[in-house]
Amino acid sequence: EAVDGLMVKHFSEGKEVPFFFYGQEYGFCFLEVLATTPFYWVLGPTDFALNLGMLLLFSLGIFYLYRISFHFSKSFIFSSLLSLFMGVFPVWVVWATKARGGYESAFFLAMLSLWLLLVKWKDEKPSIKQGLILGALLGFIWLAQPLWLPGLLPFVVYFFIKDKAWMNFGVSAFVAGVLAWGVKFFLATSDWYKPSKSFGGFEFGNIANLFSWLYDSFTGWFYLDQLLHNPSYQAFTKVEMPPMVNLLAGIGVLLFIALAVMGLIKYKKDNWQFVTGLSLIFSLGIIGIMLKENPRYLLPAAFYLFVAMAIIGSVYVKQKPALANGILTVFILLGIGGVFGFKEYGFQPFHGKVDQREEIQKLARFLKTKNENYAISSGHLLHWQLMFYSQEEVIMRHNSPIDRYPAYPEQIDAHLEKGGVIPMVGFLGLYRGLNQHPKMQEAQQVGKIYFYIPGFDKAFLEQLRYKF
Repeated sequence: EAVDGLMVKHFSEGKEVPFFFYGQEYGFCFLEVLATTPFYWVLGPTDFALNLGMLLLFSLGIFYLYRISFHFSKSFIFSSLLSLFMGVFPVWVVWATKARGGYESAFFLAMLSLWLLLVKWKDEKPSIKQGLILGALLGFIWLAQPLWLPGLLPFVVYFFIKDKAWMNFGVSAFVAGVLAWGVKFFLATSDWYKPSKSFGGFEFGNIANLFSWLYDSFTGWFYLDQLLHNPSYQAFTKVEMPPMVNLLAGIGVLLFIALAVMGLIKYKKDNWQFVTGLSLIFSLGIIGIMLKENPRYLLPAAFYLFVAMAIIGSVYVKQKPALANGILTVFILLGIGGVFGFKEYGFQPFHGKVDQREEIQKLARFLKTKNENYAISSGHLLHWQLMFYSQEEVIMRHNSPIDRYPAYPEQIDAHLEKGGVIPMVGFLGLYRGLNQHPKMQEAQQVGKIYFYIPGFDKAFLEQLRYKF
């Protein structure tokens, strides 16, 4: 999120126009930058302003979910309750405001595409114009976060083949491909981070974990690839999951299975329900190529769950509206209870529970009082957070001489080449092999969880295996 925040800062100050998440040739998030910039102008480059920008895109997606639900159910109450339920469903409590490089863009664009397919164009014969528009949307979804495409494709394919509009289908596919290639070729400036670190060949063993991984994703109770209630990395402190989050995630998995089955058995009676069932199945396809569990890659399953409720659930609303609305109300109350439990949510290092924002701000203020304009991090990711919360008054780097945004390490390396020195900062205990070194006599603790050691030149840092 700090990377996204710095991208918005650079754009809002007129320094550059960032199209892709820094360091990647995927994760097109220019929409997120645009959505957040007005909040930066009003509130400054803060995490709250960044979250508001993401919430704006999420809310627009929810608006189109409401439109889809109302089209099928003709019920204002059901559609409103469903929209509210999505807002308090555990994983979306976190991801409604999370700036993660393309996820919110894909969420909004996919829901917009579904509204066009299921509502605005549903009863029309596909045209060239529609093929062009849909192709452009698909191209940008691919660039933003292609994880959303498998669940969307059944709707797209059926929209064209139901009227045998093969040429228009070809136009859409061609536009999507050309747009994705063109934007990536001309606007992506770095491929420092490779998605191959997360995905590989088909892993048959993952199928056995399908429902447990789906449940973990629905909880939202994770940070990167770590389950907060059961972390595998020793630097994480276990954070207990609220009971209502646990319960609602389990209900979500049962709903997912039920809706998929209900949709698939309608293959002769209701084509749109059948396509919706296929969409749920397709949204899980990514599990097959995941090298290990990573709950955020199953976010599209939580997205298409609510689309399925809007389409398939609407049939049952018409039959028993009071019962359907009553069940949704119970789910919403559970969700609201779970929301309060999220006050405990968040990555906690091995030092125990602390206020992460407060601690990183203490470190930023400390470095400013020491007149430190540059620093090097002993661990991964800290440098991005510190640069964001110091508003780039302190420039940091980690191990890579390139990293996601080369201008940062270049500034520090130039300073070191001139004979300058910089401090090392990091989590207490992560001393980069300096534990028994005399240099540790100069170490100072900053706040509850960080350390500061001054005076490192390039030669010393090279001995510590930093790359230049």
